[in-house]
Amino acid sequence: MKTLILTFLAILSFSYAQEEVEFKNEEKEVPLILKYYKEKYEVTLDAKDKFDYVTLVKDSLKVAIEKYGCMITKDKDKKDDNTGLSIWYINSDFCVFVEGSDNCYRELYKYSKQVPVIRGGQWVNGRVQYKCNVKELEGSVVVTIKAEISGKEDHMTNDIHFWESNGFFETRLINDLKKLLGLPFEDVPLPIKVDN
Repeated sequence: MKTLILTFLAILSFSYAQEEVEFKNEEKEVPLILKYYKEKYEVTLDAKDKFDYVTLVKDSLKVAIEKYGCMITKDKDKKDDNTGLSIWYINSDFCVFVEGSDNCYRELYKYSKQVPVIRGGQWVNGRVQYKCNVKELEGSVVVTIKAEISGKEDHMTNDIHFWESNGFFETRLINDLKKLLGLPFEDVPLPIKVDN
């Protein structure tokens, strides 16, 4: 009887462990708002047989940023002492994409990984700042883009808060850059529609 009970418990624990493994292997469904979200937004562009391609990429990236009414505040290069290749650092100013308290939260929600929770808060604007690197390598140019969102809350904290984008701004900028360079690109629609 004791052996029978132990055998039953062993079979039960084995089947439970197998169910747990199968559960861990299931892919979690990504919310639609995070359709474009990634840990890193980077594109590698082929520069073989292209003279001074890094300058063309850098200038095109600045045009793509300025298209959205953002001023460039940093445009600085640094040469690698060993290879002589450049890395450009390009930052935009804070660009306001929504203003006014009527629909501000809805607009912030569209572009954010998660809007900060402030009970009783009243958001009055939303801004985005682009931070980009254009790195020249042997035969390629690597562009890395990060967009940081910030917003002014005017009721509870009366302060500016900063948080992560949901990837829409970065993905759109990479595709705008590809379009300017004459490369294949995709349209980047908003991941969700928020009713007003």
